[in-house]
Amino acid sequence: MYRRLVGRLIYLSLTRPNIAQGVQQLTQFMQSPCSDHLKSALHLLKYLKGTLLHGLYYPVESSLQLTAYCDADWATCTITWKSITGYCVFLGDSLVSWKTKKQATVSRSSAEAEYRSMATTVSNSVFHERTKYLDIDCHIVREKLKAGFITTSHVPSKFQIANMFTKILPFAAFKFLISKLGMIYVFPSQA
Repeated sequence: MYRRLVGRLIYLSLTRPNIAQGVQQLTQFMQSPCSDHLKSALHLLKYLKGTLLHGLYYPVESSLQLTAYCDADWATCTITWKSITGYCVFLGDSLVSWKTKKQATVSRSSAEAEYRSMATTVSNSVFHERTKYLDIDCHIVREKLKAGFITTSHVPSKFQIANMFTKILPFAAFKFLISKLGMIYVFPSQA
């Protein structure tokens, strides 16, 4: 039952970025879930029931400027000590891509976890998924910076949209960041 429910949540997370982090956490226990994991999955379902009419808004007119936010939560997994990467990419004001994933290797520092997160965000995911060395991640980021493909800037934590993909946040902060994703309440049409 747990696997079937989480499988459906994975499918639903393709259109609901606001549940990506929760679903990522639930997938960690697919092999041997316990009653607490099922309670967490049911809690996520309860949240979804309360937000049935929320969806992503794609404005008709929007710029073609790509903007990406990425974050890493260092050594989050207490079993493997691996970090969580989260990112979201906007085309103008429209959210077009997002991901939450446990990093493939253990990072020795939060800076290393952040570099891995940046490399995941800017590089070819097929190539990057096969790399495990920090120097390759640093090279990828440095190469993209040098080519002018990306620019980096500091984003204060409360405005860091990717935070919602890497950690559990207080409800007010979560709600604020959801609004930044372009998620809106969709009024049912009058037929």
